[in-house]
Amino acid sequence: MVDREGKFRTPLQSFTPTPRPPDGVPPFVRHGSIRSLRVADQAAYFGDGFLHNNIF
Repeated sequence: MVDREGKFRTPLQSFTPTPRPPDGVPPFVRHGSIRSLRVADQAAYFGDGFLHNNIF
């Protein structure tokens, strides 16, 4: 839930953003790369999936 009060919009009180992840588990994310190994490191750091395009 989000409670927010700002200067330029009406306040949000007990706002629930949707769609929410089921059971509080974030969705599985896949990182993709053609040439950079940094993306593989990032995917490993967050425990996410990695897709590579082996063009070269």
